[in-house]
Amino acid sequence: MKTIYTALSRGSIEQRLLVLMAILLPFEYLPSFSLSQFTIRPSVLVGLALIATAAMRFLRGRLKVAQLSWPHYLLVVWLTWLGTGLLYGGNSASGLKILVPLTFLVAVAVSISLLVKREYVRSIVYGILAGAALSIIFGLLQFIGNIAGLPESLTGLRPEYGWQGFGFPRLQSVALEPLYFSCFLLLPTALLSSLMIYRIEYRRWPFIALFAACLVANFLTLSRGGLAAMIVMLIVLVVVARRQLSVKKHLKKIVLFAVAGIGMLVVVALTIGVVARPGQDSDLTYGTKGTATLLSHLTNVGFFADDENVERDDSIAQRDTARAQAFTVLGENPKVLLIGTGIGQYETFVNKNYPGIYAAPNNVILEQLVQTGIVGIALLSSFTLLILYRLALRIIRYSDQLQYLAVALFVYLVAVGIQAQTFTGLGLTHLWFGVGIALFLIHLKKVTLKNKNHEVSTAKKRPKA
Repeated sequence: MKTIYTALSRGSIEQRLLVLMAILLPFEYLPSFSLSQFTIRPSVLVGLALIATAAMRFLRGRLKVAQLSWPHYLLVVWLTWLGTGLLYGGNSASGLKILVPLTFLVAVAVSISLLVKREYVRSIVYGILAGAALSIIFGLLQFIGNIAGLPESLTGLRPEYGWQGFGFPRLQSVALEPLYFSCFLLLPTALLSSLMIYRIEYRRWPFIALFAACLVANFLTLSRGGLAAMIVMLIVLVVVARRQLSVKKHLKKIVLFAVAGIGMLVVVALTIGVVARPGQDSDLTYGTKGTATLLSHLTNVGFFADDENVERDDSIAQRDTARAQAFTVLGENPKVLLIGTGIGQYETFVNKNYPGIYAAPNNVILEQLVQTGIVGIALLSSFTLLILYRLALRIIRYSDQLQYLAVALFVYLVAVGIQAQTFTGLGLTHLWFGVGIALFLIHLKKVTLKNKNHEVSTAKKRPKA
């Protein structure tokens, strides 16, 4: 808390904005209000201030175009391509509803990459962890309040995620949906895991407790994609950081962490079994209650629908139907396959050419393909792979005090890519915030190449981030 207070009270304008933005990352739904079909939340106002600050730095010559790199240019080309989709799509208004927020978030990411300095990193990371702690505490109170029967006006929980569905609420917290809150939790989980591996001073109870809270909160979202992404993320993290982990030296701690983690989740599951009521939505509970409902949902993880999924018309069947429709559209329309229907135009195209069968793809990659075509998905994939490649190079070539951050962002972006197979939209503030920090690290790697001896000596001292 002292680090955050110092940054907010004594830091530069950009540091204050960056730390404030980090704290506000999970607050996507609460608090917010609608303005002309756009959702305005606190992070939007801070993001505008970040963009304005970066623009002023450019005008005053304190930031140079030379600080931009290939990933920046790829982002600009990708956004330009999305903009051209408004020209051949059938509903430019729906396209603008997606393009404007996305352009804003990209501008925020670019501004962050140019404004961050090495000395800001510690306070920014603490800001992310503080935002995670606040949102988890609120989410748990929301969870308890819903079980206790408090009205939605007090808990802020959307009706579809209350106890009436499964017999117990899903953890939504301040996000729009549980799956998006689960997606946000991947960021602090990655940071805490990496910090505890690379930095001894973070192996203390406040950070361990927050890490445990992130696991419990993610579990309570019941987001199967988010849980799968978290498991894969932690496995990839162990592989990437294997040189920092000595199985012989840390075996006892590893076993203790594993047993404690499993035990904690078992306790949560048993608690749900005690407090749960019979769910009122038979498609979600399938005639079960409590722990049985929880296990039934979490084990229903097929990518393709079987006969039972189709009979229940559950989320697996609905996603399978949506994917099948998208592949039908792509297969029967070569033009759509090449250039897409236009950003935000897929629904309009389907309703016009395949009336009565529209279903959202619910898969970011497939969604981008049907809207922006092979051209658009190639640009986005090139940007993503380039970011991951350069982060990987930094991890391999350098062992400085920011290596934990490069590792955390690498595994976080991989995890978001996995969970993106089960949701729609790229308008995630925490994602573009992470991209902005990653772009900063990539540029920092270029700078330190020119003074490698200094970097090595800095790495040996291991000062605080």
